[in-house]
Amino acid sequence: MSTRVSVWQVLRRPAFLALAPAVVLAGCTQMKIDMGMRMNVAKLPVNRMEVHLAKPQGVGPGQKASLVVTFTGPNGQTWRTEGAGRGAIMWEALTITSTVATYNNDGTVSLPLDPRMSDGRTGHVVVTLAFNPDLRAEADIPTRYDLNYYADFNGNSGSSGNNVPGGRDGSSGGRAPDVTIRLVMHPGDRKLIEAEVEPEYGQETFYLIDPDGGSLSVSANGGPGGAGASGPFGSGQDGTVGGRGRGGKITVIYDPAVGSYLSVLQLSSLGGPEPVFISKQLDPLW
Repeated sequence: MSTRVSVWQVLRRPAFLALAPAVVLAGCTQMKIDMGMRMNVAKLPVNRMEVHLAKPQGVGPGQKASLVVTFTGPNGQTWRTEGAGRGAIMWEALTITSTVATYNNDGTVSLPLDPRMSDGRTGHVVVTLAFNPDLRAEADIPTRYDLNYYADFNGNSGSSGNNVPGGRDGSSGGRAPDVTIRLVMHPGDRKLIEAEVEPEYGQETFYLIDPDGGSLSVSANGGPGGAGASGPFGSGQDGTVGGRGRGGKITVIYDPAVGSYLSVLQLSSLGGPEPVFISKQLDPLW
């Protein structure tokens, strides 16, 4: 039997639909609790808890990592949080504060992309329970720098041709900016490389690289040409005939102490000149 919807019902739908997501979410949460798929920690006999990262390697700038909270009862029974903990305790029932690292309200913490904001500092999280403020758990969030960073300054692709009678050629690719990279060893006992990547136009970006596993890829390729379009009396040529856009000139200025670690760089400037390397005494970048 078909279902008929009146115009009056259709006109009323927007107001109802605006409330629907919240109602459905609340209903689903309660349903999962009723089915035992989720648990409210306030109803459990918890007398101890601890928090840790799901993967102990730590968090790098611009990354996020999952937390796991384990609760223990007086008889040794344990419960874990949902998500990476693969448990049933809901994150929304916990109060979590953090320093340096940012708690994202979904069981994860993250660090800002700019390493200057976390350099020399240790992230920390504290978990408390609203119904029992004396019960708490806390942990440090170690920072890692053995990451593969990417900085993309490639030119735009050329536009495609128009479908006119004789066909229309695609345009050549866009020009990439020139890029300057500065490298210097980071002060301190830990072997790290400070890097600054400054495009010809735009904002510079800073990185902190562990040469034992970390790398920095910088790409300033000229953009590829656009595709030609066919018409009833002929076809336009691809923009590749006009050539790839000009690639940017990449200049690497490095402190002599970094000389043996230049392999951390992976550079690409298709359509442009070969990268230039200049050894020069540099002060720390921050």
